[in-house]
Amino acid sequence: MTRLALYWLLLGVALHNAAAPPPLLFAATPSGSLKIIHGVGYSRSYPGSTLDVRVNACIVDAETRANGNTSGICDSSGEGGTQTIAGHIDVGDSANDTVTWLLPAACSWNVTSVGATSNAAINQHPNTAIVGPSINWLNCTVINKAGNGAIHALYQTMGSGYYRAEGFDLANYSYQTVSNAVMLITGAIDTSFYHNIAVQAYNGGRQTGLLVGNNTNNICCSTSFDRLQINMNSSGGIPLEIEGGDKGEPIEIAFYNSTFTHAGRGLPEIQCKDNATHKSSAVNFYNTYIETNSSDLTTSPVQITGCGSVGFYGLDITDPDAASSATGISMGAATASSLVVNGMTQYAGFRQPATAVANALTGAKIRTDQNGHLNSYNSDTSYANDLVVANTLKAGSLAAKRYRVSALPSASVLGAGTQVIVTDATTFTPGRCIGGGGDTMIAVSDGSSWSCH
Repeated sequence: MTRLALYWLLLGVALHNAAAPPPLLFAATPSGSLKIIHGVGYSRSYPGSTLDVRVNACIVDAETRANGNTSGICDSSGEGGTQTIAGHIDVGDSANDTVTWLLPAACSWNVTSVGATSNAAINQHPNTAIVGPSINWLNCTVINKAGNGAIHALYQTMGSGYYRAEGFDLANYSYQTVSNAVMLITGAIDTSFYHNIAVQAYNGGRQTGLLVGNNTNNICCSTSFDRLQINMNSSGGIPLEIEGGDKGEPIEIAFYNSTFTHAGRGLPEIQCKDNATHKSSAVNFYNTYIETNSSDLTTSPVQITGCGSVGFYGLDITDPDAASSATGISMGAATASSLVVNGMTQYAGFRQPATAVANALTGAKIRTDQNGHLNSYNSDTSYANDLVVANTLKAGSLAAKRYRVSALPSASVLGAGTQVIVTDATTFTPGRCIGGGGDTMIAVSDGSSWSCH
């Protein structure tokens, strides 16, 4: 082959390669008519001028496995930036079909309407998952701009079942919701999971950030919450409210590595209340941080009223004012709740020693040491480095619980042999406990009634 022929051959090859498109290392983001690729639906490719229209159509295909969607996945990761939600988004359906909805890492989704006020902006049904990669504040945020009383909540569950939700923010800066909650969870069972979620409510009304329970269905069986950030900006309501009643209670649920901050003035950061007859509610907190209202020096940040059992394992409470006399955890007088605390710090912003626990039923007050630390506390028996002020017992002593006769718990529930102290007996003569006096006696359960000695 001559040099000239070789030159023209090589030039032809070069021109051919230049005209050919380069091989794709990654599939391009779907657009146009490519709604479903490899069995996955992409909401950005569905028709509709608002986000809710596109997402709902994509989710229907995913949950019914229609139009080529074989994965059960609706991918909205391409719906970042500013979008409008002009009607509620339903993740799942009343038949409890399985579906997963994928979110973008960054978004600003403005809610202008949801239709009926019984709807949230996002209604999540059982057997579904909402999954986003967001891990910090203000990444993918759903914002209420619908006006006062126009939506039930920004997010709500739709009945009892299995749920997974993670990686998004909910913001309610100006308006009151119908439920008085930004995020409403009324049914979740068996290892349902909420992770990396931020909630903000700055509207100045008594608006709850996250309401769990609401006396509708049981929230139970290892349902867990991890890495929550709930902030009321000292102008909203209660960051976390847990409710129980005869129609449903929170039973064995847990909160991990979470932050609850800046309740409205006069309100707690965490409130656990249960009006059910049998008080079966049981809630545990692990590695919890609380920062109180910026101008409230007296309101207890954790208030327990009727919840059967509450545990804190690693609790840090901070007050921005540096002169707070507030009790860390207050327990109501109406019901004998069980409280366990292991590792509590109440130093920054509090007068020392701080009052860590106040039990209105027994009159006991538990203080921290001079550095704001409480090693452990158990509402049934208290040991370790606690000072039990009401009983004037020192570290290492055993503190029997104290009651008025009228407030004695059930002798049959506590069991035969249980001993407590009554503070208002009418006589020192051993026998049936009679209140209304001024004597202190030991009350002993025989398994059915109390006798004073």
